[in-house]
Amino acid sequence: MFYDYAKINVKAGDGGNGVVAFRREKYVPRGGPSGGDGGRGGSIYLEASESLRTLIDFRHKMHYKAKRGEHGQGSNQHGRGAKDITLYVPIGTVVKDSETGKVYADLRHHGDKILVAQGGRGGRGNARFSSSVNRAPAVAENGEAGEERWLQLELKLLADVGLIGFPNVGKSTIISHVSKAKPKIGNYHFTTIEPNLGMVEVGPGESFVICDVPGLIEGAADGAGLGHRFLRHIERNRILAHVFDLSGSEGRDPLEDIAKVDKELERYSEKLLDKPRVLVANKTDITEDVEDALQKIKDAYPTMEVFAVSGATGEGLKELINRLSQILNALPKEDYSALLDQTVSGLKIGLPKEYMGDEIQGEIKDSLQKVVSLLTQAGVSVEECHLENTKYAVPTYYFIATAEASSNLARYDGVRYGFRENADNMIEMFQKTRREGFGDEVKRRIMLGTYALSAGYYDAFYLKALKVRRLIQEDFEKAFKAFDLLLTPTTVSTAFESGKEFSAAELYKQDICTVTSNLAGLPALSIPCGKDKAGKPIGLQLIGPAFSEAKLLQVAEFLNQVLKGEEN
Repeated sequence: MFYDYAKINVKAGDGGNGVVAFRREKYVPRGGPSGGDGGRGGSIYLEASESLRTLIDFRHKMHYKAKRGEHGQGSNQHGRGAKDITLYVPIGTVVKDSETGKVYADLRHHGDKILVAQGGRGGRGNARFSSSVNRAPAVAENGEAGEERWLQLELKLLADVGLIGFPNVGKSTIISHVSKAKPKIGNYHFTTIEPNLGMVEVGPGESFVICDVPGLIEGAADGAGLGHRFLRHIERNRILAHVFDLSGSEGRDPLEDIAKVDKELERYSEKLLDKPRVLVANKTDITEDVEDALQKIKDAYPTMEVFAVSGATGEGLKELINRLSQILNALPKEDYSALLDQTVSGLKIGLPKEYMGDEIQGEIKDSLQKVVSLLTQAGVSVEECHLENTKYAVPTYYFIATAEASSNLARYDGVRYGFRENADNMIEMFQKTRREGFGDEVKRRIMLGTYALSAGYYDAFYLKALKVRRLIQEDFEKAFKAFDLLLTPTTVSTAFESGKEFSAAELYKQDICTVTSNLAGLPALSIPCGKDKAGKPIGLQLIGPAFSEAKLLQVAEFLNQVLKGEEN
C-alpha cells in the first residue's frame, strides 16, 4: 500500500536533573558540594533515505519519544546524555508544522536531515553554584523539557514524466509496457489508487523515470476524489503526458476530457500548465476512425504534440518514449549566465541594522551606502531590517565549528591516518605528530572543540550553540518573507597591514558578517565595492534564501557592471 501522507507527534527527551550532594570523606568533615549535572535529553531528527518509497512506517505509529537524560549523581558524576532518534522518510518528503502549516524542510536528496525536536538541557548540580560567598549551596536545577510538536509529512514524488488523465484511460497499461513497473490493471475506475514509478530504458546509458498517478476527476482541485493527493505528485514532474481515451469507449468526449483535466490543473496551480505537455491518444486499437478522431484533437490543440498509441498492443509507444526522451534532453538546464542580464528593478533588499554597528569601519559604511544609492536608482527597494541574534553569531559559530573540527580530526593521530612523526615510543609519536602536523589555528580549534564536547560542558556550550543557531535561522526566515536578498559588509575592516600580528579573538571578530549565512545554511557571495584611502579593497556581501543562487548572481553582476562604470 502506498502512503504519501502522515501526521506524527515527536517529543524530545527531557534533560536529567542536577543533584544536591556533598563530599563525605573521613578526613574532610566539611566537604564541599559535589552534585553532578543531569545529562541532555535525546533529540529527534528526520532523514531522507533512498531505500524508502512511502510513509507507511508512520501509518500505525504516530508518537515518537526520545529518552530523557540521566540524573546527576554525587562525587561530581554527571548524568549520561540520552541517544538521539533518527526517523527515516522517503526522498521528496515535505515536513510541515501540523498546526500552522509552516514548512520546516523539503528533503529532496538522500541524506538530507533536519532536527525536528531538540532534547532538553540537563540541569546543573549544586557544584555549579558554589562561590566565595556560598560554599555549600543546597540548590540544583531540574532538566529542561524537550521540544514537542505535531508534524505533517507529505510525500511528493520525483519523476521526469508524469502520466495524467481521467480514470480508466490506460495509464497503468502504458507504464507496464514501457517499464518494469507492475501496476494493478483492471477495466474499471480507480484501479490505480496509488502512484507507480517505473524506469524507462531508452538506449545505452539513457533512461528516465515515469510516474503513473491515480486518475483525477472533476473537482480534484477542491479535493474531490483523490484530489490534492493526486495533484501534489505532479508538481515535481518535468513533463506531463496527458493520456485520454481516443475511442470514447465509456461514452465521454475526448476533447471534453482534455479540457476538464486542463481546468483542474489550472485551478490547482497555474505553474502546472507551464510545464511541457504532450497529448497521448490511447486505445487506438478499438477506435473506429483513428485518423478522423486524431485530426479533431490536432485541430483543437494545434500547438501541442499528439501521439496515437495502444497500451494494449504496444503500438506507437516506442515513438512516444523516444520523443519524451528528446524533450527531456532539450529542457534547459539551470543556466545562471542567461539570468545575469535581467533587470533588478522591483527587487526588495534588506539592510540588517546589526551589520552596521560601531565596529564596522567608516569607509566600509560609506561604500555600502553608495551601493544602496545605486540600487535605489535602478528601481530596487532597500529598507532596514533586523537580525536580532546576529550578536551571538561569532561565539555560536566557533563553538560549533571547533566541536566539529575536534570530532573530524580526532582520527588524524599518525597511527592510522594522516601525517606521522617518528619517535621512540607511541606516546611521544602521538604528541610530536599532533604538535608538528597541525598549524596553530587547527590546534586551537581542536582544543576548544574538545573542551566544548567534554562531559559537563556539552550542554552548557555545544548544545546551547545549536539552539542559538536555530534562532539565527529563524531571524533569516522572517527577513526573507519581506525581502528577496540581504545586503551587508563582508568584513569589519579592510585588509590588515602586512606583517602585523593579531590575536585569535581579533581575527574571529572579522567573521561577524559572514558566519551567519554559514550557520543558517544559506547561499551568499562577496563582491568588491570600492577601495579605502589606502587603496585596499572593500567588499559587500549578498545573502539570499535557499536556492536563490540565480538571483544572487543577477544582482552581483548588476553591481559589478555599475561599479565598474563609476570607476571609469
